[in-house]
Amino acid sequence: MTTEQNPATGRAGSTDGASDGLTGLTGLVANRHRAALLATAAELATGHGEIATAFDGVGTALAAGAWEGPSATAWSRELRRVRAELLGALSVAAADCAAAAGAQPEQVTPGDPRALPPPEPGARQPMALAAPPPRADQRPGHGTPSRGGRGPQGG
Repeated sequence: MTTEQNPATGRAGSTDGASDGLTGLTGLVANRHRAALLATAAELATGHGEIATAFDGVGTALAAGAWEGPSATAWSRELRRVRAELLGALSVAAADCAAAAGAQPEQVTPGDPRALPPPEPGARQPMALAAPPPRADQRPGHGTPSRGGRGPQGG
């Protein structure tokens, strides 16, 4: 067994020389969950910049005299509050995604759910873990028939 650098990760890994091109030299594959979290963090950061620019443009127009008076002052104050709240929420969400990605391994085994490609849009998801819905006679309020049938008390 030799140690070689994995071209996908730049890390050294042990190998017997066999590689299928998909799993690299270590037998591991990219963690798609981690990649999705990083992509989401990047999108949130991009959105943060775009939204800040849009709010700043409105603020600049107001400061240049586009609207004046007590109503404009109150509206401008509310605009600044909403801007700060929105940008703060975007920053927190981006940081949360980045932190969650940082807690994920870069690579996982091929059978790990994080290695599987995401389902196609509109594809049905398997329901193996979901319990079947309760039968009508098992739902709350359906235990005792209202007219003469058999219920929990017999009949």
